[in-house]
Amino acid sequence: KSQLMAEWRSLPALELELPFEHYAWAHAILSTRSSTVAGKGQRQIQCIIPVVDTANHDSNPNASVVATQSGISLVATRPISVGEEVCISYGDHHADQFLFGFGFLPDGSQLGAIPMPIGKVNKPLFLSPDADGIALLREEYDHDDAALLR
Repeated sequence: KSQLMAEWRSLPALELELPFEHYAWAHAILSTRSSTVAGKGQRQIQCIIPVVDTANHDSNPNASVVATQSGISLVATRPISVGEEVCISYGDHHADQFLFGFGFLPDGSQLGAIPMPIGKVNKPLFLSPDADGIALLREEYDHDDAALLR
């Protein structure tokens, strides 16, 4: 959050005031709905690509996002069977980046606990897997110390 706040504070003065909450929302939309593609040379370009942005992650993807002269293409990297889901790689990230950046943990992720500061919380705090998929933990916390979420 401190890095995001620093980015927000470094924005040039705008005619229309941009509250931090709006900036954080826009940043979350961009970071979770965008892809990074190779540009000219070593330059990486972050862009929102309609339809392609709905592709799910797989550590062994069957497709990739490729920049072309006319735009962006979703290209198969191996034969894809009829009915098989088309998946791309979101990159090689640590488990906490997948959780907070993309909202899920890839299969085989080793993430036992995440320390995070919390204040008073009266809403779902964390998603926890259970036998039926996902159960919301709804508890009220009222302390300034970091909680250890398991």
